[in-house]
Amino acid sequence: MNYPFFNLFGGKINLINSWIASYGEKKTFMLMKYIMILLINPPYFNRDELKERFSSFMGWIKRGNMYAVAFEPPLGISELATFLNSNGIETSVLDIPGLFMTDEEVEDEISRLTPEIVGITAMSATIFESLKIAEIVKKVSPSSIVVLGGVHPTVMPASVLKNDVVDFVVRGEGEYALYEIYNAIKNKKDLTYLKELNQGICFNDNSSPIISERAELIENLDKIPLADYSLFPAENYIKYNQDLRGIRGISMIAGRGCPYSCTFCAVNKTMGRRDRRRKPEIIISKIKELADSLNIEGIWFKDSTFNINRKWVEKFCSLIKRELPGFKWQINTRVDLVNEEEIEMMKDAGLVQIDLGIESGSSSTLALLGKKYSVDEIYRSVSIAKRYVKVAGFFMIGLPGETEKDIDATFELAKLLELDSYSFSIFSPLPGTKLFERLVEEGKISEDKWNYKESHFTKTKEVFCSIDRDGLLRKYSEINNFFSSH
Repeated sequence: MNYPFFNLFGGKINLINSWIASYGEKKTFMLMKYIMILLINPPYFNRDELKERFSSFMGWIKRGNMYAVAFEPPLGISELATFLNSNGIETSVLDIPGLFMTDEEVEDEISRLTPEIVGITAMSATIFESLKIAEIVKKVSPSSIVVLGGVHPTVMPASVLKNDVVDFVVRGEGEYALYEIYNAIKNKKDLTYLKELNQGICFNDNSSPIISERAELIENLDKIPLADYSLFPAENYIKYNQDLRGIRGISMIAGRGCPYSCTFCAVNKTMGRRDRRRKPEIIISKIKELADSLNIEGIWFKDSTFNINRKWVEKFCSLIKRELPGFKWQINTRVDLVNEEEIEMMKDAGLVQIDLGIESGSSSTLALLGKKYSVDEIYRSVSIAKRYVKVAGFFMIGLPGETEKDIDATFELAKLLELDSYSFSIFSPLPGTKLFERLVEEGKISEDKWNYKESHFTKTKEVFCSIDRDGLLRKYSEINNFFSSH
């Protein structure tokens, strides 16, 4: 099936068959009958802004700035849908950004499907879009139960429940929570029993919010099926990866959890601190399935720290080298987890790129971020990795207290490292992080009134460094324009 997509590197944006005219094509992808649960992936940007971003930031995208468009497949809710389907609860995914849908198209699709339950995932950067979708659901299918989950509802449940269009919030992993909500509604049970299940289910009881603790973590992920990639338009994401990296590939997540305490990140608030992995055999089996069904030659692992478990990595490398010789893959990791022997082993098994969270060239900023490594260690790790694979670096500027000197140090470090690609973001305080809590305590932001939509990694309404907003945005453009021209 040909999905509408941008011809990213053809010199200009080419809307294949035009987005609007292609809606009939999109509908052949979606379920054509009544379903029990519909899980929705909201957009970071509406379609017009996405189009404008591809046009304005083309050079940035080509040099690796992943924040400019934030175009990733909905693996989390697809994994959730796959679990529910495997338990006999007919569930589908509506991938709004992947299908480049307008609000009108979303409205028509929800009206047509009339699902019993609509689950909407939400990060802080997408919470307003998620709530807008919830409003659409209540408008066109008022009997549908609306459930919000994801990072933002997990760390801000009471705030999300204040919205009349939200019936439930799920905190943490949602597989068993949604299963229980569905069964409670199906069997017409008194919903108050849900608060006793330790599944992170929150709701309003007679206008009083019932806030549960985060769902108990799923200890054995091997019991949870990996995502069914036919639930979303995988070819669009493959096309994007092919244009960006020159390889037909798509993303995958091997595990959940992160033991580190970076002050700008809230991943362990939803997925916990303990690294939980599926067996390497299960991951290899899924890759083989995708290589066959999607005709891909690469996998991009989106785990925060892929190589945290050395024995797991050794087994994975042994299997992929034997079962999928020549297959390519990429990982995310930390500066202090770069080990030459391990990198060489992974490269020999098909690793082609490492994405490193470098973040800053300023020692004081690294300390602020909770990074327990030095600038010298950054040089060492990048030098080792570059001997074997491509290296992409992720950097952040505009952090609380940063001076122009700190930002210049990050810029100079990035130049000297001579990486293969660069992704710079402007600091955005996210709920659930230590930096967000600090800024709230200092009275610099309000927990309930912070404008997440106007602080989206490539733009900002408020700044927390010593440079004013216009100066920070100029510096950000200067950095990105430099790397897009080199």
